[in-house]
Amino acid sequence: MRPRLVLVLALALSISIAACGDPLDSRLTWPDFGGVERFAAQAFPVLESRCAHPGCHGNAQRPFALFAPRRHRLDPAATHRMTPLTDEEMRLNFWQTTAFLLDTQSAEASLLLRLPVHPAGHGGVFVFPDRDDYGYRTLHAWIQFALDDAPTSP
Repeated sequence: MRPRLVLVLALALSISIAACGDPLDSRLTWPDFGGVERFAAQAFPVLESRCAHPGCHGNAQRPFALFAPRRHRLDPAATHRMTPLTDEEMRLNFWQTTAFLLDTQSAEASLLLRLPVHPAGHGGVFVFPDRDDYGYRTLHAWIQFALDDAPTSP
């Protein structure tokens, strides 16, 4: 199945599930993580350099697949081009990162930060050698900003 079709189907499924949800769920809030622009400026450069390689999350076959210049692209013809991501590619990167990898209770509980520092849970690879690593601290700050800025549930 083509990666774009998979993403479209996943988005349609999540929208339909949300539409049929419990009315109490309307009280729950999800932080916007500073929006796509903040993600593109702060979090994505770390994800691009540390995670978007073809052998990792720059592979369309991965459950968490990132688009990046000269790597996996929405348009397969652009895969090896050093062109900026389209707005749609960046939105999809943002959506996947926030929907699948983040925890709204604490930055440290997010899969985005837990798995890369534990090689047993991340294919035997240390993406961040420790929590003092620049990439780890950058992603932590991006998540923490959103959690601190999020409205509280009633």
